[in-house]
Amino acid sequence: MSMSKKRKANEDNEQVSSKTHSKKNRLSIDNNQSTIGSSDSAITQTHYAPYALLNKPLSSSEPSHLWSPLDSLNSSFSSTSSHSDYDLMSSLYGSELRTNSNLKTTTTDDLSMIYNPNHQLDKQEICDAKRALSAQLNGTPPSKKKPKNDGISALPTPPPSSDFSSAATKMMERMGYDKNIGLGLNAKGPTKLIEESKQKGRRGLGFTYKEFNDVTAEWNFDNDPAPVEEEIHWCPSSDHIEAPLNLDEMREWIKLGPKKKVIDDEIEFCDEDILKDMLSGKTVFDELPQKEMEEARARSNVYEIIGQSIFLNRAAVKMANIDCVFERMFTDPKTPNNQRSLVQPDEPFYFADICAGPGGFSEYILWKKQWHAKGFGFTLKGKSDFTLHKFLAGPPETFDPYYGVKDIDGDGDIFKSENIDALQNYVNKCTKYSGVHIVMADGGFSVEGQENIQEILSKQLYLCQFLTALSILRPGGHFVCKLFDLFTPFSVGLVYLMYRTFNQISIHKPVTSRPANSERYIICKSLRGDIRDIVRTYMYEINGLQNKYRVDNEPNDIESIVPMNILKENEGFYEYIRNSNNQLGESQIKNLKKIRAFVSNASLKDYRQNEIRTQCLQLWDIPNEPRQKPKRLMYNDIQNELFYQLGNGIENILCNIPNFFKNSVLEQHQIHSLFDYRCTLSLGEPVLLLSCGVGLRSSVFALELKNKDKRWTLLERSSFKIELPPRTLLLAERVQEQFNDGRTNRKRSAIYIIDAYFIANENILFQNGRPIVFMDRYRSLKLFEKTINKPARLDLTPIRIHEQLRLEQMDVQFEKLCTSGSLNQIDSERLWFTNHEIESKPSVEVRGLWIFKFVQHPWTILLSKSHQSKYFHNQINRTSIPAAPSDSSHVASLRSMLENSFYWDFNSRDDSVQKSTFISFIQEKNHNIQSQQRVTHQRTANNSNN
Repeated sequence: MSMSKKRKANEDNEQVSSKTHSKKNRLSIDNNQSTIGSSDSAITQTHYAPYALLNKPLSSSEPSHLWSPLDSLNSSFSSTSSHSDYDLMSSLYGSELRTNSNLKTTTTDDLSMIYNPNHQLDKQEICDAKRALSAQLNGTPPSKKKPKNDGISALPTPPPSSDFSSAATKMMERMGYDKNIGLGLNAKGPTKLIEESKQKGRRGLGFTYKEFNDVTAEWNFDNDPAPVEEEIHWCPSSDHIEAPLNLDEMREWIKLGPKKKVIDDEIEFCDEDILKDMLSGKTVFDELPQKEMEEARARSNVYEIIGQSIFLNRAAVKMANIDCVFERMFTDPKTPNNQRSLVQPDEPFYFADICAGPGGFSEYILWKKQWHAKGFGFTLKGKSDFTLHKFLAGPPETFDPYYGVKDIDGDGDIFKSENIDALQNYVNKCTKYSGVHIVMADGGFSVEGQENIQEILSKQLYLCQFLTALSILRPGGHFVCKLFDLFTPFSVGLVYLMYRTFNQISIHKPVTSRPANSERYIICKSLRGDIRDIVRTYMYEINGLQNKYRVDNEPNDIESIVPMNILKENEGFYEYIRNSNNQLGESQIKNLKKIRAFVSNASLKDYRQNEIRTQCLQLWDIPNEPRQKPKRLMYNDIQNELFYQLGNGIENILCNIPNFFKNSVLEQHQIHSLFDYRCTLSLGEPVLLLSCGVGLRSSVFALELKNKDKRWTLLERSSFKIELPPRTLLLAERVQEQFNDGRTNRKRSAIYIIDAYFIANENILFQNGRPIVFMDRYRSLKLFEKTINKPARLDLTPIRIHEQLRLEQMDVQFEKLCTSGSLNQIDSERLWFTNHEIESKPSVEVRGLWIFKFVQHPWTILLSKSHQSKYFHNQINRTSIPAAPSDSSHVASLRSMLENSFYWDFNSRDDSVQKSTFISFIQEKNHNIQSQQRVTHQRTANNSNN
């Protein structure tokens, strides 16, 4: 053969070989499929089979065949071939092809290949086998080639056997093989079949754990109920008369002792056998790789796949679970007598989330309450911080992370008393010393290798979470906090103090808390304000001592904070804690055994998971859908979407200033009743604000109404940086405030909102299908002001709400704005507005006046001459009613309000109204009304005399 032909043949063989190796995974068979009754998770060992076996179903009735050193001989395997994997499959396929074709002859080389380890396949056989195998792998049947008849009978196909094949055995015996003597030159090789590997995960070959070797382990699911609805067990009120708490006496309760390293001896609050079994149940997993443990736990926990649903993490669903079980007390808190809401009409829903990064609890609350909730976050900075950019279900713009004495530059360490004090001051400042309605705490840290003493390691975390809650929670408020074991007197003493401080407490383990761990939650309902201060002070002092004793070189620690005799004298409390520990301990022991069985037998799985997930999510009112990837929201798309909802043609009205207030308005008597109007001062440049929110955090766009070039630009480019929820559309002004910081006068940017059309995609113009009047939108905006501002964020521009003024009172209001205090020189005098609601009392020069008509024609508001009260009059049918129409037909639509409203620019020279003329107009209107009232009073008096 010429060199070019040889080179061409080698290239063809290499090409076929590379195709074959790229498809090996299609022909691999997991070892656990060849062993009946075994499903251990093991490293898959590649095993190649002839074509007839590739699609052959595994039958449980057939005996399994374990691999043997003789299998290579029986399968015509050439150990010296340079393409061993490929040649094995080629020879197997070729042997099967000859057998299936009922060939009667074979060659001498075929026979020698079976028992001669030095046999080399000839080139023709290799090409034939490769051609046939390549065709099969490409999905086409192999071409049938007429066999060469050399007069030698083909070997019969041996029947399947779990032992060596008969043909191979006979050939080996002719070579001197004895089944009782080992293989190899020195007869020291194996005499039995090599067992199938039971390798699991990344374990070393042949390595096993003696505690997890029962591959036939089973689990009785009939004795393992999976309830969806949960029972609440409140700690009963004690018949024992509790002595009033006295701080001086409580200071004597503190008991010191050596630092604890074990928890085995804590049997005062649980049965000794339960504690022992629980600890030993945990210990067996100490040497097991974490991945194997987690995999078995995921299969064994019937509630596992509930997962995170639409939220950031599983913690959010856990909070939804708790909220549902406890009758929505964390999203709709009630007063202690359950008669009314704990949230006042003029305040947002205040909540705090401490030690809770990345923030699953908060995302759930914000999902339920949307922008109507104001959250305060307190957690460690760094990897445990809140990930607000991942809040997709609720608006993170109303959540305010805080980190202690250095505000947003603090460390968020809750163990530091000064950080707790700083958080208390900050919350009091933001809530006007009312406190939050609920506090949630979900603190925890890794205790890998020390799981059994997790409670001891977490004692100060328990304490500081309780202390912080008492520092910022309002009377009547609720508290939920994650705990672990409750065996030590220190932990039980903390629970006792909360028992005395709240009307009710409950120790509850929700179904979303994995059943094999020690996690549980304390639910505290209705804070008692008369006891709160005493207990808080006591805990504060304990934390100071704890910081002293927590250092490594200190041998002592705080052993207990409530004497044992006091804990036991209250039999109701003592029995409740003991029963709770026993019940949770028994459940934990059972589920640890379940995980152990699932580790041993990898085929076990709790097939109720999907059904339970559906039932739970339905009960908790959570969408049964996956978390969606956030979409990039562009301002033009949101603009078109919101404007479309407002109605056709509204865009041109919104993007322009209303009618200018000129002399002709007064001369033509376009303002009939002063009571139909509300006014706001103009303090800056009027703009429309549009927020994109998710995908472009802090991307707020502004459109200047006075600018003829109607273009949306990023607000940040004009030194105004604010954060608004996505899909928010507001009418506002960019304002420069002036204030005195104690040393000098300074300027500061601010946004003053005039009206709201959408907030976080909520249509503020309508509620339950009915229009919302202008003054009610103002009340919503005052709530929004409290939720959206973050005083600790000095990088953000503060957001204010324009005060609404009555038109009939504007003469009095103008007099207040005059620096001279008199209206005599008002035309030449500048008017200044001072915002007394802000601590720094900033001042702004008044540039003009917005005059909005909020009453829809044909309705108008008049003053009764006889009763001196306002009433609604229909100008078409001449009917009058004392109160607003029940069908809200008097409420001006957005289009009507803007079309009939006015903007007065004090600096305009285009037929602009003089301030003195406007005041005369107001006073004349009021005088006419007063004159009518005096005439009415005189007629009434005359009638009474007659």
